[in-house]
Parts: sequence; C-alpha cells; structure tokens
Amino acid sequence: MRHFKPVLTIMVAILIAAPAFATHWEDFTASADCTGWTMSGMIVVGTHGFDGQVEYTVTLSQDGLMIQEQVGIIDFVHTGPSDVVAMGAWEGELCGDFTAAGVFTIVSADDLSGDPMRSFDVPFY
Repeated sequence: MRHFKPVLTIMVAILIAAPAFATHWEDFTASADCTGWTMSGMIVVGTHGFDGQVEYTVTLSQDGLMIQEQVGIIDFVHTGPSDVVAMGAWEGELCGDFTAAGVFTIVSADDLSGDPMRSFDVPFY
C-alpha cells in the first residue's frame, strides 16, 4: 500500500496537465465590416502533433437571412505554436445592417481533446 499514494499522485498530476498538451486555440480574434472579414489566432498542437487543417464557414446575413457563405480550409504546419490567419471579401457592394458569423474548427491534428473550435458573431453597419 505504501507505493499506491505516489502512483496515485502522479496519475492525478498527469490528468490535470493533459488539457495543456491537447491541441487548442489561443489568442483567437475575428472582425468583419462592409468589405469583408478577418480572423487570426494561434494553434497549440498536442504532444504528438503533426500538420493539420482548420475548416471554416463564414456567413453574411441581413435581417436574419443568409446572403453569402464562404467555406474553406487553412493548412498549418506543426513547428510549435502555429499562427493562423484568414480573410475574405464580400461579393458586391453592401448597404444596411449586416451580421457576419464564422466557425473555425481544427481538424486533421493529433489530440483534439482540447478546444478545437472558435467562432465569432459580429454585427456591422
């Protein structure tokens, strides 16, 4: 029984630290205006990380109706924390009140037990 307590302590420490080693977003920011949208963030890849991708969908809505949608994939290379940047331009000239909403999800990376998704919802005029 004497060896049980140190082993239990080590196991608890590993379980507590595991989320820190999971693939996750840090420093995520996004904005939108009448010309388009931008997103930037840093992805920290888990302990057994490799190259990965971020899938995204950004929609432009007016009065609750979607009028444009942009879908894409961003590749990133695991060389430590990876900076990820994306942007898109709206089609046509905008006039009125709009809302841009986006979802960015890390896929194709090891250890996605972290927080692989970030989103934004921005009204603009």
